[in-house]
Amino acid sequence: MGKSQEKRRLYLWTFVAISAAILIIGFAGVTYSVSNIKEKYVNQQLESNKRTAKVVSKILSDKLKSGISEKEVLDSFQKAIAGSQVNEGYLCMFDTKKSVLVCHPDPSAIGKKIEGQQFQFQNLRENREELFENAVGSSEQEGGVLSMQEPTRSEITYMVPVPGTHWKVSVHENLDKIEANLADLRMRAYTGFVALALVISVISSIISRRINASYEEKIEAQKEELHQNYETQKSLNTQIEKQKATIEEYTQSLEQKVKDRTRKLENANAKLADLDKAKTDFLGIISHELRTPLNGIIGFSDILEQELNQEEHREFVQNIKQSGQRLIKFSETAMLITELSSNYMELKFEKVRAKDLFDKVRKEYEGWLQEKNITLTKEEQEPDRELEVVPNLVKKCYENILDNAIKYTPEGKEIKVYSYPNKDNNYIWEIRDSGPGFSNEALNKLFDFFGSDDVMHHKEGYGLGLAASKLIMEAHSGRIDIDNCESGAKVTVSFINSNSS
Repeated sequence: MGKSQEKRRLYLWTFVAISAAILIIGFAGVTYSVSNIKEKYVNQQLESNKRTAKVVSKILSDKLKSGISEKEVLDSFQKAIAGSQVNEGYLCMFDTKKSVLVCHPDPSAIGKKIEGQQFQFQNLRENREELFENAVGSSEQEGGVLSMQEPTRSEITYMVPVPGTHWKVSVHENLDKIEANLADLRMRAYTGFVALALVISVISSIISRRINASYEEKIEAQKEELHQNYETQKSLNTQIEKQKATIEEYTQSLEQKVKDRTRKLENANAKLADLDKAKTDFLGIISHELRTPLNGIIGFSDILEQELNQEEHREFVQNIKQSGQRLIKFSETAMLITELSSNYMELKFEKVRAKDLFDKVRKEYEGWLQEKNITLTKEEQEPDRELEVVPNLVKKCYENILDNAIKYTPEGKEIKVYSYPNKDNNYIWEIRDSGPGFSNEALNKLFDFFGSDDVMHHKEGYGLGLAASKLIMEAHSGRIDIDNCESGAKVTVSFINSNSS
């Protein structure tokens, strides 16, 4: 029963709200429309009065110009307007200097002075309120609404001066009459809106009740569906709780397995670290320990080379000496790779000219170049460019590259060296030899630490020196690229974002 009363109260308030909204909107609309109608009527009537006043002013002016006296003109105009209904529309004329009526439909008003607060004028041309006597005394055309206190009435007035005189023709239209008509129109509109509001409210209430009843049925169906879903959800929650317990049990078991495997992995990593250290120590020991006997072998080879008389024996000793020198170079390169790979080397960067480093390397290899009659030419851009590098490492990189270039360049051929900054301000060194170049397989394996394939058509192994050069450039955030060119092999060394001096 309480729910039914609540619905009735809701329907009643809906009816009241709709009615109030329609009435407010309707009353506002009627008020605005009537005001708009009045404004348009005043403007239209003012325009009509203006035309009439101008025509009459011209007629009076033409009569005066034709030689008719002012008195005859005034008499003629007074006769023309005599008997006009003052309560409707009429014409009159004022003397602008004296502010008095000189012609009026009511002869008793002639000579009456227009002054005081009882004659107010709303000047529509300048949009302001003023005394009517000021508007009459003006030499300009004036249009607006005249309000009089005795008798009380409002008139739409437009005044036009008569050229050559002190007269001002004035055309009047009673505004009170239109006000009464507008008030009647306003009342009828209000009444109509009240009736319309009641009809719309009743119809809206009926429609609202039917829509509400339809929604209530849907809501009841949704409530039933929600109840079923709730029961289903409860069942699912129970299953989820069971699965959660199973997962937690499995998680505990999994955590234990992870701990066990982590322990095994840590042990394996420790073994790998020990193995890596052992490898590093081994390479260090090998590279260090090889130097002592190799220096002895090379030293005794020099003595034997001087003591032996037979050319064949001297060649054998020279081969032994070359092999020893290769082993020393191998041990030095292996040690360098070990230090760079294991980050044991302390890198001390300095600003040096790249040209100076390369010139030092070239000077070291000058004898070999002359021995093979190889011409080394350089084309340098910005030769004073400074690079922030570890000088001994970059020098070693140049040595590895130039050593290979001289080794595989045939006698009497040429090695070309180019240095220049590229568009990204990276400083580039290119070394191009005149040798056989790299095989396709070699290009894929050049940076392996140990290679035994036929690279540049030799069997001496190829990866260690280039691998060391690659690590040196990586330590400088640079790169090394190897390819073939039209004359032979090309090695490009790039110092990334190097600064000019």
